[in-house]
Amino acid sequence: MITQETKANIIMLYRGQRVLIVSNFIEKQRVGYGAWNLGHPDFYLELKPLSEISDEDAKAMEYYDAECFLDSLKVKDISIKLSLFEADFLRSRGYALPYLNKSVDDLVKEGVFKLTDKN
Repeated sequence: MITQETKANIIMLYRGQRVLIVSNFIEKQRVGYGAWNLGHPDFYLELKPLSEISDEDAKAMEYYDAECFLDSLKVKDISIKLSLFEADFLRSRGYALPYLNKSVDDLVKEGVFKLTDKN
């Protein structure tokens, strides 16, 4: 179970991104702007799964393309092997990443993340 404090810490990793869903607002809000209680149970982040990384984003991290980046994840543990630059970059682009010992699936189940559909 994720505490409100941990949820707020996870959400703040996406500071400045327009990915925060607040139950009373129709459009996404920017994380870190306004006096939100980020641990509120009705708040969550709407993020892209890494499986939908664009070629442009992969190239910005010096991979040949998205397929090359995704192949590299198959041979390493994402929560340990992503560089700080890669993790920060991917969060800045709105991709869902694990947090400490919580996988993306765990964070979805806990209501911290909702993954966007490709369509």
